[in-house]
Amino acid sequence: MTVAVIGAVASVVVGLLTVVGATLFKGSDEVPSPVPAPTTSAPATPTTGSPTPAPKPSPSPTGPPVRRSGDIAMKAGLGYDLDSLASNWKPTDGNWYEIQDLGYFSGNGGHILGPRNDGKRVAVLGESDAPGYTDCTKAKYHRADELFASNERISGGRAICVVTSADRYALLKITSSTSNQVKAEVTVWQ
Repeated sequence: MTVAVIGAVASVVVGLLTVVGATLFKGSDEVPSPVPAPTTSAPATPTTGSPTPAPKPSPSPTGPPVRRSGDIAMKAGLGYDLDSLASNWKPTDGNWYEIQDLGYFSGNGGHILGPRNDGKRVAVLGESDAPGYTDCTKAKYHRADELFASNERISGGRAICVVTSADRYALLKITSSTSNQVKAEVTVWQ
C-alpha cells in the first residue's frame, strides 16, 4: 500500500508539473512589450581640480569690457562704491568721501554729486544723446571741492563721469532727482 500511495503522489506531482509547464510555456499571439534598455549618460568630463572660469564681461563697442551696469538710487548723505559688485553699490554713511567713489548731497536748493576727495575724480558731461566710454576719457575732471563750489544741479537727462578708487571709468546717466535721492543708470568699465 505504501508503494501505491507513493506512486499516486508521484503521478499527481508529474501531472501538476505538466499543467504548470504547459501554462508557462504556452505560445501566445500577443507581442511582449519591449523592455526599456537601461539608460546611460555620457561619461563626465574629467576635471583637473581647477574651477570653471567665470564668464568674462561683455565687450563694450567703444572701450574696454563693461565690468558692471545697472541702476542706482543714491540717498542723500550716503557715499557709494562704484567698483563694488554688491547689488546696492555698498553705501556708506559718515566720512564716505574718504573711501567711496561718489556721494549725494542735497541742501541750499541744490543737488550735488561729489566724488571722493583724493584728486580730480568727477566730470559733468554736456548734453549728449548717448554718452559713452570715450566721453568719459575726454571729459574735464574736477576735485571734490571744485564741484561742491560749483553747486552743480543734477537733473534728469544729465550725465556724470567718475574715476573710481580702482581707476575705472564710470558713467552715470541721471534718470531723476529729488531732495532725498538721485536715480541713475550706471556703467562701469574694466
